[in-house]
Amino acid sequence: MGKSRAELMAFTTKILLLCLCYGISVSSCTFLRGDEDTIFRPPAIPIITFAPMHQKFLLNDNPSVGSQLTTYWDGNIMDMNVLLVAMTNDLGQTLASFQLLGSNWGNANATYAFSVGYPKVDPLTTTFSYSLPVLNQNVSVDLSFVHTLFAEDEKLLSRPIAYAVVKVAYPPGGALANVNFQVYMDMSSQNCVGLLDSENITWSAKKTVKTSSVRMGSVKQQVLQGSGDDYMLNWGYMYLAAPLTNTGEQSVSAGNGPEMRQRFALKGTLPEIDPNVPVPALLGIPVIAVVSTITATVPSTHFIVGYDEISVQYYFGDVMNGRWKTDYGCSDFYCLLDIAEGDFMTLRPRVQQFDDSLMTKLTATINPRYAKVAALAYRQTLAAIELTYSPKYNQNWAFLKEISSDGDINTMDVIFPASPLFLYFNPTLVKQLLLPVLYYGNNETWNPYTLPFSPHQLGTYPVANDTTTDQEIMPSENTGNMFLMLLGYMKETNNTDPFFYPKFWPLLTSWADYMVQTQLPIPPKQTCTDDFAGPLDQNTNLAAKGMIALYAYADLCDLVKEENCQTYRDLARAYAEYWVDYAIEYDPVSGINRSKLAYNQPHTWSTKYNFLWQKLLKMDGPFQEYDDLAFREVSYYKTQFNRFGFPMDVRHTYQKLDWMTWGSLLTNETSTFSYLFDGVFRMANETTSRWPLTDLYDTVTSEIYLMFRSRPVVGAVFAAMMVFG
Repeated sequence: MGKSRAELMAFTTKILLLCLCYGISVSSCTFLRGDEDTIFRPPAIPIITFAPMHQKFLLNDNPSVGSQLTTYWDGNIMDMNVLLVAMTNDLGQTLASFQLLGSNWGNANATYAFSVGYPKVDPLTTTFSYSLPVLNQNVSVDLSFVHTLFAEDEKLLSRPIAYAVVKVAYPPGGALANVNFQVYMDMSSQNCVGLLDSENITWSAKKTVKTSSVRMGSVKQQVLQGSGDDYMLNWGYMYLAAPLTNTGEQSVSAGNGPEMRQRFALKGTLPEIDPNVPVPALLGIPVIAVVSTITATVPSTHFIVGYDEISVQYYFGDVMNGRWKTDYGCSDFYCLLDIAEGDFMTLRPRVQQFDDSLMTKLTATINPRYAKVAALAYRQTLAAIELTYSPKYNQNWAFLKEISSDGDINTMDVIFPASPLFLYFNPTLVKQLLLPVLYYGNNETWNPYTLPFSPHQLGTYPVANDTTTDQEIMPSENTGNMFLMLLGYMKETNNTDPFFYPKFWPLLTSWADYMVQTQLPIPPKQTCTDDFAGPLDQNTNLAAKGMIALYAYADLCDLVKEENCQTYRDLARAYAEYWVDYAIEYDPVSGINRSKLAYNQPHTWSTKYNFLWQKLLKMDGPFQEYDDLAFREVSYYKTQFNRFGFPMDVRHTYQKLDWMTWGSLLTNETSTFSYLFDGVFRMANETTSRWPLTDLYDTVTSEIYLMFRSRPVVGAVFAAMMVFG
C-alpha cells in the first residue's frame, strides 16, 4: 500500500536533511524510487498552460530543483520566478530568503529551495511542496498553479487565466507566530515578445476594484502578424495581479529583473516601478513583479496570471476575439482580472473537488497509473484550444493548434485523436472545432477549397488562410475522421443537434460518394495520419477506418431522415467482408490469425486503432465479427510487447500513445487494457526525453521520436473512460 502524501513529504525531508549533513548531492537524494501507484515523475512539469501560445514548463531532468528556467514547450525561455522571504513582524528583519521556482538570474541572496518529492500534477493544478528551515523550524510550503480549464464549463475554459497560490503551514507551538512571509512573483519580457531581443517593450500598473496589477507588452503590438509552430507571442499583454486588502493595494513593480530580485531577497520589498519606458526587451532582463504577505492568521495568498492576446484568430479575413470578451461582457482585461479575483474563493474549492473527483474516478475505473497519465493529457489537450465567437455566423467556434509536429490550425487528424476527451466531457467542443472546417470545406471563404474530400487543415496558427494547394492530402483519413466525429457528437448529445443538416449535407454526401468511388475497399497509395511513416498502398487500417466511417455516414443519413441511407450501410458491410477475407492471415509463430499492414504485404502486421470507433460509436457493424477480430488483434499485440508498449507496426519499434491506447481498448477487458497501458505510464515516468508528454516514442528505449511533444492528440487516452467509465 502506498504512503500518504504527508508521510512521503516527512520521509523525503528527513532524507534530504541527512544528505545535506553528509554532503551528498541533493538531486541524488530527493528523487527516490518507490511505489509507482504513489510516486510519479512527469516527463515535464506543466506550470502555466492556458492557451496554445502560452504554455510554460519545467523541462530539466531534475524538476524539484528551484534554480531552473521555465520555458515554452519547445525549450525557448519564458522566465518567471517565485521567491519567499521570512521576516519578523515587529522589526521587519529578514530571517531567510528562498527561491521556490525559476532562474533567479543575478541573485545570490536567496537559497534555492528543493521541493519535497516530485511536483504533483492534477488535471487542473500543479503543486510544488517544500520544507524550508526558518528559526530552526521546518516550515511546509505549497506553491500551486491553478487553472480553470473545465471542459464542461466553456465560460471558464475561455479565460486565459491561471492562479498562483502559496500556502504556508506554520509549525505547531507558536514559535513562528511573529514571522510573516513575503511572497514574490515575476514574469520576464520573454513571456510577451518571445526571442525578439530588440523589440521595445512597455509596462504599466493599475488599481481596479478588486486587484492591483501590472502588465507588460511590446510597443508595436502587431496583432496576428506572425504565425508558426514554435512561434512565441510578440503581441498582447502579460498581466500579474494580486487582490487588494483592507490595508490597501499589494505592491507591484516593473523594471530590471536581477536588481528587483536581489532587493526583494534582502528586504522583502519592491522598488518603485521604473518610469523609463519603452526599453529593449532583454535590456537588464526586465520583469513585471507582484508581492503579497502571508501571516500566521492569514497563511495563504494568491496571484493572478493572465495574457490578453487582444485577438486570438484570423479566419480568412475575419479577426476573432477570445470568447471571454463575449461571455463576460468585458471590454478590457482589467474587467476579467476583477472577475477572476471575485470568484477565486469559490473557484479554488471547485478546482480541488474536480481534481480529486476526476482522479478518483480515473483510478477506480482503470488504475492510478492511468490516472496520472490522463491528468497530464487532460491539461495538455485543453491548453491547445481557444474558444471564440464568430459574429459573421453567430456561432461559438473553437480553434486547436497541432503543436510540435506542425503549427497547423484545426488539423483534422489531430482533432480526431483528441476527440475522446471532448466527447467524454463536453461534445459541444467537437462541434465548435468542426464548424470552421465545414465552412472552409464548403468553399465559403475567400480562399477557395476545391478538393473532393475533407480538408486537412485551415492554416498555420493563429492565421487561417490556406488554399487548396496548401493542403496535406489525406483523402481517406480526414474524410473518415469527419464522419466518425460527427456521429460521435450525435451519439453523445442523444441525437438532438444535427447542426450539419441541411446546410452541409450535400457536401458530406459528396465526400461519402468520393469514398465509395475511389477509396474503398482498397485505399490507393496515400498518406494517413501517420505521415512520418510515409505513404502506403492498400493500407488495411485506413481501409477499416473508411468502412466504419461510411457506416457512420449511413447512420447520420438515417438520423436526418435522408434517402438511400441503406445503400451506404450495405456497401460498408460488403467492404468489411472483403477486408476480413483479404486483410487477415495466420501467423505461424504466435499461432494467431492477425491482420496485415497492407492487403498486398504478407507476413506483416499493424495496430488497428481505427477499429475502436465501431465500439465507441456503439455501432452494429460493419464488422460483424468485431469481437473475434478485436480479441485476436490484441492477443497478437501482447506477443510484440516491449517495456514501453507494443510497436505501431512491423516496420518500426516506435508507437504512438494515442494508437497504443486505442489498440489496447479493442477488447472489453479492463485488465488487458491496464496491462498494455502500463507501457505508456513507464514511458512517461522513466524517459530521459524531458519534454511535455509525447505521443510518438520508441517502445524499447522510451525516447521521443521526431520530437513530438505537447500535442493535443493525447486526449485520446479518454477513450478508455468512454469504454469503461
